[in-house]
Amino acid sequence: MNHNFPFEILKMIAQHLGTLDHIECALVNKTWTIIFTYALYKTVLIRTQRQFKLFYRTLLQTTLQSHEPGGLIKYLKIEYKVGFTDQDFNFIIECCPALRTISFNPKLWRYLHSPSKLNTLKYIEKLPMLNEKRHAGPLIKEHGH
Repeated sequence: MNHNFPFEILKMIAQHLGTLDHIECALVNKTWTIIFTYALYKTVLIRTQRQFKLFYRTLLQTTLQSHEPGGLIKYLKIEYKVGFTDQDFNFIIECCPALRTISFNPKLWRYLHSPSKLNTLKYIEKLPMLNEKRHAGPLIKEHGH
C-alpha cells in the first residue's frame, strides 16, 4: 500500500480526524508520524485537575528525555475549575514555547505573582483577561507592555 500522499493533503485530512485517528495514523510511517503527531498536540484541552497533573507530568518526563511535544502545542485551554500555581504556569510556558493561545480562569491571575516566563512566548496572541488593575499593574511593569 502506498502512503505517499502529498504533505498538504495529509495536513488537511488531519484537521478532520479525532484523537484516536491521529494516534493510529501516526503509526503508519515516518512522514505520517510527523504530520499526525503535530495534529495530535496542536490543541490541548484540560478539563480536570487529574488531567492537568498528567499533562504536567508528561511535559516534565518528555523534557527530561529531550522529546518535547510541548513545542508542538499551539492552543492550551484549561477549564475554569482547574487550578495551578505560579511555578506550574512558568513551567508550562517554558515547555510550550510555540503557544499562541492560553485559556484559563482569569481569577487565577491573582495567584500568579511573577509569571517570569511570559515574555518568552514569541507567538502569543491571546491570554485570559486581567480583570483587576492590581493584578495587571505588576505584569505590565515587569513585561513592559
